[in-house]
Amino acid sequence: MTQAINLLREEKNQLSKKGKEAAELVINLKKRLNAQEKELADIEKELQQSIEKIPNFPALDTPLKENKIIDETKHNWEIKHNFTYEKIARELKIIDEKASIKLSGSRFAVYQGLGAQLVQSLINLMLNEQKKKGYQLFNVPYLVHSQNLYHVGQLPKFKEDSFKIENSDFYLIPTAEVPLVNLYQNEILNESDLPLKLCAYSPCFRAEAGAAGQENKGLIRLHQFHKVELVRITQPENSYQHLKEIVEDARNILHLLKIPHRVIELCAEELGFSAAKIYVIEV
Repeated sequence: MTQAINLLREEKNQLSKKGKEAAELVINLKKRLNAQEKELADIEKELQQSIEKIPNFPALDTPLKENKIIDETKHNWEIKHNFTYEKIARELKIIDEKASIKLSGSRFAVYQGLGAQLVQSLINLMLNEQKKKGYQLFNVPYLVHSQNLYHVGQLPKFKEDSFKIENSDFYLIPTAEVPLVNLYQNEILNESDLPLKLCAYSPCFRAEAGAAGQENKGLIRLHQFHKVELVRITQPENSYQHLKEIVEDARNILHLLKIPHRVIELCAEELGFSAAKIYVIEV
């Protein structure tokens, strides 16, 4: 169809040179051209919408149907206790549940006193540790244009889980990964500069539209939460090795805090839309 449209354009340009004697032919040709251009635009739009629904391909060594335990800490994984973190937070008055509901409703948290200090201390610990490991620290915007979410696979798949600012093209970021990756959009990087190791703290905002009826007590499935994000930009052939190193950089924080945990590789059936491989750290 593109070739046919180009031929019509060429024919219209030739007829236009003949002046008034070909005016009627030009008008009719322009109508045909407009109709075909509209048809082509509709086809391209439909094709793009179909492409956007295709998920990433899993890595070849990703388990198909069952998650795989990659590693466990030497600490006792099965710790026996009769309390929950919600009970601890309540007794130490780390979180003010009534205040959070008063301010914003459910799925938000107000940290107070020791709780506010603890959040800030953990953020500082994580940033300092990642800086030691060679990550460049960034402070990024929390509002970004829609194409930034598209570039990392958040749109259009997770549009319902995103917070959009009304009457604008701004979205609240679901993670600092979005602005960190997009720092280099439409740029050509020198291979000698790779890998780029990027790190940023940000509040994260998620509508969790798909979580209706799921457990959301305490600090689970919040609309706003804190996160220190690690990103590496490297050559494709080195990407899986860097992913493993990122996992170890994240685990280092848990080792420092002596928190028992294990690493799970998700099977293909549970992979996220844009992911080829996912490791989950369970604590």
